Amino acid sequence: MERKLKLKVISKDEKQYHTECKNCEALLEFTSDDVFTGGYGMPYITCPECGTNIEVDEINPSLMKNITKENIVFPQDFANCDNAVHIDDATTNKYIRECLSYLEKQKEDYGTYVLTGSGDTLVLVTKYEDEYNIYVTQKYYDTSILRESTK
Repeated sequence: MERKLKLKVISKDEKQYHTECKNCEALLEFTSDDVFTGGYGMPYITCPECGTNIEVDEINPSLMKNITKENIVFPQDFANCDNAVHIDDATTNKYIRECLSYLEKQKEDYGTYVLTGSGDTLVLVTKYEDEYNIYVTQKYYDTSILRESTK
């Protein structure tokens, strides 16, 4: 009796990876050609079923991009905080007041700044000789890169 196998050779040259979409639970098979760089240089694939971007760094850490000042690309290498918790106006006003209070205590007359925030909101206040510049941003992008040695 001959057995019929459902297995097939997809490619002998390219490694296949498998993961599950955490959004729609689809089982996915992909290659490194399907991977793109997302926030913080992390490797992602897009679920063809629901469109969710899925981080796949645990599958093959070599797929990660080492972001440097020479190769950083906006917005691809940045995380977008669209899904972060929204910070209400009362809390944002509290952040602004905290930043101003901090800068008032600094001895320098200008050139200092303070940054705070949470969720989808960042508050940046800069101190100049005769004024404070206050920046409030919501739904921002961010990333990080390693500092290059100055030695």
